Amino acid sequence: MKQRTILIDANALADFFVGEEELREHSIRLRRKFPNWTTLPLCRYEFGNVLRTYTRLGKIRADDGLAMLKQGLSMVTFCAECGDEVVLAEANASNLTFYDAAYVARARALGVKLHTRDRDILKHCPEVACPISEI
Repeated sequence: MKQRTILIDANALADFFVGEEELREHSIRLRRKFPNWTTLPLCRYEFGNVLRTYTRLGKIRADDGLAMLKQGLSMVTFCAECGDEVVLAEANASNLTFYDAAYVARARALGVKLHTRDRDILKHCPEVACPISEI
């Protein structure tokens, strides 16, 4: 039986590696239940920035951050983004930032749930967004 692919945002990856204990547990459960994660190319930069922040704050070492980045990116497949006009229309319709709308628009186009803990996405797009904590 083929495992179902889900769309994730950077929260799922960041929580998996550097999240507080409860958030990390939620992300680990999500990965166990849905091992096939796909995401937008944008996630690479968001996740990398989280790791850079943790390094700058002295919470992780730079070489550990690089190892986490490599491992995290190996855990996902990258899907194509929707066109700018689709993302902008989603942002306007859903009252989201352009980059959050990029995830929502792609989830809609793929016909899958977007697993996130982003409050705005969960509030404005409950028909497509699923809280990571519900797994």
